[in-house]
Amino acid sequence: MVAIYGAYMEKSDIKRSILSSPTKKTVFSWVFCFILAFFTLLICSKNSFLYVFNDWVDANCFFTVGKSMVHGILPYKELFEQKGPLLFLIYGLGSLITPTSFHGVFIFEVLSFTVFNYYILKLLNEFISSKYSLLTLLIVDALIVSRIYFVQGGSAEEFCLPYLAYSLYWFFKYTTDDKYNRYALFMNGMMAGIIVMIKYNLIGLSFIWMALLFFYQLKNKRIKEAFTSCVWFVMGMLTPIALFSIYFLINDGFSEFINVYFIVNATAYNAQLVLNSKIITIGFSLEKMLSMDIITQILLGLGIISIYFDKSNKMSKVNKIFVVSSFVMLCAGIFIGGRRYNYYLLPATMFIVFGTSYLVDLVSKLVNSIDVKKLISKFHFNFNYKPIYATYALIAIALVGTGIALHSSSNLKFMSKTKKDYFQYTFAEDMSKYNNPTLLNYGWLDLGLYTTSGIYPSMKFFHVLNISDEQMPEIRGTQNLAVAEGKPNFLVLRMDYDLTMDEKAAELAKYAKYEVVDTKDQEFEGNMNTYYLLKEKEYNRVLAQE
Repeated sequence: MVAIYGAYMEKSDIKRSILSSPTKKTVFSWVFCFILAFFTLLICSKNSFLYVFNDWVDANCFFTVGKSMVHGILPYKELFEQKGPLLFLIYGLGSLITPTSFHGVFIFEVLSFTVFNYYILKLLNEFISSKYSLLTLLIVDALIVSRIYFVQGGSAEEFCLPYLAYSLYWFFKYTTDDKYNRYALFMNGMMAGIIVMIKYNLIGLSFIWMALLFFYQLKNKRIKEAFTSCVWFVMGMLTPIALFSIYFLINDGFSEFINVYFIVNATAYNAQLVLNSKIITIGFSLEKMLSMDIITQILLGLGIISIYFDKSNKMSKVNKIFVVSSFVMLCAGIFIGGRRYNYYLLPATMFIVFGTSYLVDLVSKLVNSIDVKKLISKFHFNFNYKPIYATYALIAIALVGTGIALHSSSNLKFMSKTKKDYFQYTFAEDMSKYNNPTLLNYGWLDLGLYTTSGIYPSMKFFHVLNISDEQMPEIRGTQNLAVAEGKPNFLVLRMDYDLTMDEKAAELAKYAKYEVVDTKDQEFEGNMNTYYLLKEKEYNRVLAQE
């Protein structure tokens, strides 16, 4: 497809007849973005059909809450989790397609990344030749999904990417058109509201979007326009927030929604740090995260060089300010809590688009500067060189680079695994012999057994989050009490693989009301663990096996 598009761009008559139509060009762009998203995610996301299971704990807790939500169990009030309700809804809809795997979620993941690709492509068309925008998008997409920040696939950060890309593109378009546009203001506000309903600490880009536009309009003495722009933006932002608020009000769960999602999230981590400590924390965290991937570092650096030091760059001053300030504000929201997980930086990796486009532009100029005919004549080759071959050379370079990037994904080694390799499936098979069992994921984040077994949680604290016991003692306290009373029919536990047999036996002896049904050693994120399935001793409601 890229080769065909390159040929179109070279042959002006074909370009005029086929791609000059805005509708046809838009359709072509959407189709290309969908195919690109599908194949790159098919390879790099463990939600895809090429992988048996996504054992990432975050994805599994989203799935557990999501499938419960679409079956009438209320998040926050009846199940304690900290991400936004829209993320749970996405996973819940995916669970309706495939109830015990992530393949349904993969469909929504592809659609989400398609939208992301489309607005990154439109952004590229704002400041580089359309001849090279597809090539650049190809590389950007492959790099984002193959970097360490992508983790296993399906993060809240990933599902925010299309809304962030939409806002990034529209700031360029709005300031370039320089016309008052209520629709654009409302829609960009809505993108902010959607992000709030997925993971609200990613709102930094949207904040600087409106703030910078406001001061830009004031500078140009459009005072009324500046204030009405804020109104339209806020109206858009409040729309998705209001819809979910109504849902929780109707179901008598609004106070829990506000308390758990907003207040607990804002106070459970490093809320006690003063401002200067938070600034240091943000800078230190960003430096540590970027040091994990040299390619991301280089491309972000090239982006800064291209924006501020390349004299041929025609980007307006306000757009230059927006690129840097939006990156800073996005990262500030991400790292202000003081914690660092690989997937945190994923939204910021979309800014590699500027460095990647600069690199593609440099390579294209280098290739086009070579006098190929003169070079060929020196070697006495009988070769009829045509200018389009330079475009094909760039396409080949882009495809090779894309292949190398995708091959570097850390998820590829899991593609060959089967259901027998996962305790989540072997334990689920053990429990399938029993009639309507209850399950508790004890002492850890969601290990995935709720997903594969199809069991819905029977307790509010169905797993243990990364919140200290000092902050919320009721999480482990509730689980410990339930286990002491033997309420859950089954428990799933995780222990360090390196513990001795005596140490593991001593740990298991704490569960006096339970007996071991199954055990399995399994790797997770580079570490070996031992997993146990425990059954309450008096629970023997076995289904008749035909």
